[in-house]
Amino acid sequence: MRRTWFQKIRMILTLTCDQSSRLVSDSQERELELHERIALRLHMASCKGCRRMRLQFKQLHKIALRFRKGKTPQLAGLSKGSRERIQKKIEEK
Repeated sequence: MRRTWFQKIRMILTLTCDQSSRLVSDSQERELELHERIALRLHMASCKGCRRMRLQFKQLHKIALRFRKGKTPQLAGLSKGSRERIQKKIEEK
């Protein structure tokens, strides 16, 4: 969608957490436009929750890439029972 310069400035100044989440997700699939990158950086500078969410998105993206390559993610921090349940669910699909 083409935005006017006014809409772009407004987005930069009023980005919400929901919009930030969408941009982080979109950034995994495409290069963000300049005004989107600026808006996201400004929002991230002041929102700890969204910074944490962005890290989680990046981790999920890395895990998904490993699955595409046929590698299972490392489950080192989990108990043996949890690892077995996860592995069983993965094998069921």
